Formats: sequence, C-alpha cells, structure tokens
Amino acid sequence: MLNENKSIICKDRRRWLTTICGGLLPQAGNETEKKEPKSVHREKIASSASVLFMDKGIAATSMDDIEKAAGYSKATLYVHFKNKEEIVVSLRKSQTILLVGLVGEMIYLKSVADYKQVVKKPLLKK
Repeated sequence: MLNENKSIICKDRRRWLTTICGGLLPQAGNETEKKEPKSVHREKIASSASVLFMDKGIAATSMDDIEKAAGYSKATLYVHFKNKEEIVVSLRKSQTILLVGLVGEMIYLKSVADYKQVVKKPLLKK
C-alpha cells in the first residue's frame, strides 16, 4: 500500500512539474538519443576483430582483446557474437559478398568494354 501511494505521489508531482514547465520535462521512457541498430554494433565489433586478426592472427586474438578494441563490455560482446568463431564466420561472409560483387562488376565491365569494341569496329573501318 505504501509503495502504491509513493508511485501515485511521484506521478502527480511529475504531472505538476510538467504543467508548470510547460511540457518541457522529458517523458519517462523516452530516450533523447536513438539506439543504434544491432547491425551497427556487430559491424563495429567485427571491424575491430578484423584489425586484430590481421595484426596478431586469429589464434592469438582473444575475446578480451576484441572487447577492448571495440570498446564494449564482455557482456555486450557476447550478446552480438557467441564466440570468436562466429566473428570469423561473419567476417568471411561479408568478405565473400564483397568479393562476389567485385567479380560481378568486373565481368559486367568487361562485357561492356567488349560490347563497345564491337560497336566501335565498324566506325573505325570507315
């Protein structure tokens, strides 16, 4: 009963202060900063790990090293990745996607270049 009265008083005080301040008080539960998407945190962790893997090697890099380099707590690190192997798999996937995109672009540009050569040949003969 006492806790219920306490919360009613707190709500009433907040309502009163909000009225007095013209609605300028931040509402409870509304953050002034938007949370970054999970993908942003995963990318930051993976990017930090990638640098460490290149410098020290995968086997010599610990989750503690990745935690410090990324600037996250160990708990946050494990929220985004189960273990180091999952980070390696994530990096491999992203690098493979990048590589496939680059190869596709090279094939496309080569076919465009070949097409331009075919189109230009009749013009060059004149």
